[in-house]
Amino acid sequence: MATLLSTMQTALTALVQAYDSVPTTTQYQQAVEDAIDDFGQRFPLVGTATLSLVADTADYDLPDDFLRVISLMAPTVSAQYQEEWEVKDADTITFYPTPTTAHSLTLRYCARYAASGSPTTYTDIGETESRVLLHEARAICLGMIADQVARDAWTYTEGEQAVNKTKQSSAFRKMAAAAHEDYLRALKALPPRKRKGTVAVSRSGD
Repeated sequence: MATLLSTMQTALTALVQAYDSVPTTTQYQQAVEDAIDDFGQRFPLVGTATLSLVADTADYDLPDDFLRVISLMAPTVSAQYQEEWEVKDADTITFYPTPTTAHSLTLRYCARYAASGSPTTYTDIGETESRVLLHEARAICLGMIADQVARDAWTYTEGEQAVNKTKQSSAFRKMAAAAHEDYLRALKALPPRKRKGTVAVSRSGD
């Protein structure tokens, strides 16, 4: 199961026709990437990491796909880890007080959908996930078009003839809102979060 970024971009281009060259090719791609980021926040993968703590070291690197902590537990104790800790800049976890002995902890965390390879591929996004997040990408593009239409809005009246282009922007915003609602409904219909494998976490700076 994997999906190319270019495949999702092509699908989005077919769903939303550009208006006055908006979105551009770059904006279509960015809309997909932004939708993937939003999808990852709302429906993240679940990762597991082993933190090997050592004496006199407080800071440890977090996995590259880390979003936020679900739980932190000692493997031999069926309970939450009781020491204080803090995530800094989403890439480092710091323990207070600094550990004085070596021991391991199991970190369960929400993980983002990471891209890899060339061409750019999302290995954890399949057809179902792609179909869902494209609703949000469509909403983003329609919002761009609404902004462009608003900049071009004008009215013209000559005698009994009148042309009003000021309402088009509102129509596109309504379509964008509807696409976003489609996205939220599709999210609710997804199966439980997928699990990723276990990774090792090293001391910060190693």
